[in-house]
Amino acid sequence: MASALTGVIRSTALRRRTAAATPNRAPASVAEPANKLTTIERRRILEILNSDRFVDQAPLEVYAQLLDEGIYVCSV
Repeated sequence: MASALTGVIRSTALRRRTAAATPNRAPASVAEPANKLTTIERRRILEILNSDRFVDQAPLEVYAQLLDEGIYVCSV
């Protein structure tokens, strides 16, 4: 009924009301994870993934193969 009187579709009116009620906030800063890899660790993992042995395999496949061999580099 109100949409017929005002000429504004109900969903549009609701969207505008919700947008007006939401204050503009600056995005919260994202904290770095405690277990973040160091530059040296990242470089080592990339060397393994880009090696001739694993060049055509997905990271999960490499991870599984290395675990089968008893080598743990990092978690997926």
